[in-house]
Amino acid sequence: MDIIINDHSYSLPEGTTLSQALDAASIVPKGIATAVNGEVIPAPRRSSHILSPNDKILIIKAFYGG
Repeated sequence: MDIIINDHSYSLPEGTTLSQALDAASIVPKGIATAVNGEVIPAPRRSSHILSPNDKILIIKAFYGG
């Protein structure tokens, strides 16, 4: 199935979880927020959230500065 992570397309097997998709995209899951199709998915739910074809995942990285 095809999904999109921050405007980049990935082809992953059916039944892939959000955590597995992050791994496949080499995204370190620390210090990030995730949303799938506009719905925020908290870190504890990433390993149980099953993705669907054409899901759009948004990754936002926290940063500090001023």
